[in-house]
Amino acid sequence: MSSALQRLQALERHLNSNPVFGMQEASGEKKPSEKSVLYPFTVTDVQDITPRFRIVELQGDRLREVIWNPGEKMKVRIGNSHRSYTPMFVDRKSGKTQFLIHLHGNGQGANWARDLQIGEEAHLTDPKASLKLPPKESEVVFFGDETTFGAACAVQSFCRNSRQLFEVASLEEGGKVLLHRNFSTAQLTLKEEGDAHLEKIAKQIIEMAASCRDPQVVLMGRKQSILKVTELLRSQNFPSENCRSKDHWSHKPK
Repeated sequence: MSSALQRLQALERHLNSNPVFGMQEASGEKKPSEKSVLYPFTVTDVQDITPRFRIVELQGDRLREVIWNPGEKMKVRIGNSHRSYTPMFVDRKSGKTQFLIHLHGNGQGANWARDLQIGEEAHLTDPKASLKLPPKESEVVFFGDETTFGAACAVQSFCRNSRQLFEVASLEEGGKVLLHRNFSTAQLTLKEEGDAHLEKIAKQIIEMAASCRDPQVVLMGRKQSILKVTELLRSQNFPSENCRSKDHWSHKPK
């Protein structure tokens, strides 16, 4: 086993036990919990920004009764499983919420979102804790990928003074989606084989944080990317208490 791999595995064990940098369970397909209570929602709008990104709007009376905090997730029942999505916003007055969904591949969640039509019914849980955001007045540096575009919208709505960096498979498509959501200053970096691009991203995070009075770094998306960026930040003595993370999925680079 290479020394680099050993260091990465040791870091992962450390992060899993650390309340600030600690990794949380990825939002994959899971069997519904017996304690999960599902409420009916109606699809009120769908909007395809690109062939791989779709905004889904849902309306349900239950949202008039609960409080959603930006960063919290909601689970959608799909067949015999649940998928977790982070709302871009929740409007209690109208009972509406919107999700920006990455239609990646032919997985159960992607197929469900791709096939949705206005007027169809869906069943969702109440909002659940996922990522606790920094204080509202914080200066936030947000790092993520295509699966976190919706979460970035939620962070932006709460922490107005935020900056974003994303690793993406397509600069053109990613730029189009982010421009649609008014992220005109977000920085995009093309994914590279072996995750070589993450060193550049870590440097960008440090540069952005240097211009903030009390920077708060939020890392979301692929577990391996978060681990690597975290390792790079730690190597530059970036304070761990200023960082928080939430992985959405896991896949090792080729």
